[in-house]
Amino acid sequence: MFAPSAYLEFIVPVQERVDLRLYGFYIGEAKATAAQVDVPIRITKFLAVTPSYLYLAIPPSGLNEVASKRPPGGFTQTSEEHQFRIDGTDNFSLHKFEISDRNMYTRRFRATDDLNRYRNRIAIAYPWAVKGHTWKPFASYEAYYEWRNGGWNRNRV
Repeated sequence: MFAPSAYLEFIVPVQERVDLRLYGFYIGEAKATAAQVDVPIRITKFLAVTPSYLYLAIPPSGLNEVASKRPPGGFTQTSEEHQFRIDGTDNFSLHKFEISDRNMYTRRFRATDDLNRYRNRIAIAYPWAVKGHTWKPFASYEAYYEWRNGGWNRNRV
């Protein structure tokens, strides 16, 4: 499915080490809306802790569009989810390589069930100067752990 999306982001510095980040998403063909609030707090030069909240809603028509398995007759109710998250991200450089390691705990509240999820993402980037501009190719790997759904159950590269 190709899903054209609109995305809006505001970043407001609150104090020297604290920001307020507001995000809004709209995913066209799925008619899904999302809003997220993050408050990154830079504890040290290398460590940030970010509490956040995410709200996501997908109407029945969007669920029918994206779901590979549908109930007979399709979905009839909007799917809503609230997520409370907290993460710690460690950033450092090794020579010119930029390395980050994020550890996130997410509590997901859904109409069907509630889930606890741990996510760990490690990423590496290398700034590369090309004709007066800086390109930053990167690679990342993220693993997911859900307490109730079989432990380590998802990977993202």
